[in-house]
Amino acid sequence: MAACLFSSSLLFQWISLLLMQSHNRREKPDTAANKIKIIMFKILFLLFALSDIQGALTAPSSSSSKQIVYQPMAFNVTLDSKQTRIGCTLGQINAGELQQAIECFMKWCRHNKIPPHDAKACTVGNSMFYACSYGGYNSCSPEEIMTAWGEIMRDCGENNGGWWFNADWKKTYGVDVAGAKYCGNL
Repeated sequence: MAACLFSSSLLFQWISLLLMQSHNRREKPDTAANKIKIIMFKILFLLFALSDIQGALTAPSSSSSKQIVYQPMAFNVTLDSKQTRIGCTLGQINAGELQQAIECFMKWCRHNKIPPHDAKACTVGNSMFYACSYGGYNSCSPEEIMTAWGEIMRDCGENNGGWWFNADWKKTYGVDVAGAKYCGNL
């Protein structure tokens, strides 16, 4: 079980590094590197699915200092109809905790959708990953999450908070410090 977490953790970090390097070089969408990246996302998704089946991604024990917290929020919404936008916050994120928060969120997304005009988040330690839905029930996929996270890291820096908004999907993904306000435009 620990080996599975260790392996997916390393793969997760490796893919994050690939995302940052490829975005820094501004690769074209049809390059071999992007095709490899897509394959790696699919492998990562399968690893998370296997980890879930084996019970490897369970909440920490009560003696652990890191605790996974589910924080639902609901608000009214007004939607700006522009394409994808990225914004950065001043929040300093712990990479290890953020990785666990993203794993928590991906696990939740496998069996759930974000309700209309609502937000969902996973918090681990002092790091949080969240998503906001500005339309109907919004699904979330590992590919979307990794794309959003990669573009936030590219524009905001690896350990900084930020958000990624896509009007076509009527959805925002974001990372920030635990307790920060998010989805304020809902």
